[in-house]
Amino acid sequence: MSRRAARGPRDVTTVRKRRPGVKLGVATVVVLGLVAGLGYGDMRLRAFAEEKVSASVQNQLGLDGAPRVDFAGRFFGPQVAQRRFDAIDVYARDVEITTEGFALKIDELDLTLRDVTTTDFESYTAGRLTGTARVRWTSAEEVVHVPVRDGPGGRIRADYDQRLMGQSIRLIVSARPVVDEATQTFHLDDASATVQGYEIPDVVVQEAVEKMVKPTPISLPLGLRATGVRSSRKGLELDISGTDVRLNG
Repeated sequence: MSRRAARGPRDVTTVRKRRPGVKLGVATVVVLGLVAGLGYGDMRLRAFAEEKVSASVQNQLGLDGAPRVDFAGRFFGPQVAQRRFDAIDVYARDVEITTEGFALKIDELDLTLRDVTTTDFESYTAGRLTGTARVRWTSAEEVVHVPVRDGPGGRIRADYDQRLMGQSIRLIVSARPVVDEATQTFHLDDASATVQGYEIPDVVVQEAVEKMVKPTPISLPLGLRATGVRSSRKGLELDISGTDVRLNG
């Protein structure tokens, strides 16, 4: 009898020791469930905001397709509560702008909006905006009116035939693309050329190029400004920026 009595308390003690572990397991499951729920809610909030901004950009740029929008930051809920977002990345294709009576197609528009605020989640204001507008060579040819491609040192190169005194001669022109920030115009500078393999004085070439490609006004959407330009393998890359850029719903 004494042995059975001794065993009883040990069994009870053993059962009691297991109960905190069970409670801990239940608590863990509850916490994980809450985290998963918060993560799902955060994801839904982010998707909703990205859809609203995408629609605003599509409407203001007159795009056929919705641009891709990504809100930066791991946790989105706190940003929504503050109505302030660290950064928003926007990527759009086939943006058409009209300047000097002709349409120029921007094949890719890659923007980053920083210090973005909103009061109603219908319109957003970016304190700063930076980005790149990429124009393929086929689109750039509509500005310079001759076949062009990238040349050495970030220059533009044009190889084409020109009729002179009844004969066709091969003309190779190289120039540096330039953006005048003050006047917001695009032009070619520091031009050089060869005709049938013979070099032409740069002064003569520059004068001819200026007559052929006059300074072209750059009219960007959303009140953005061009700050620089460079030549790449696929086309021209235009650096753009803006302050207090507003996206309306």
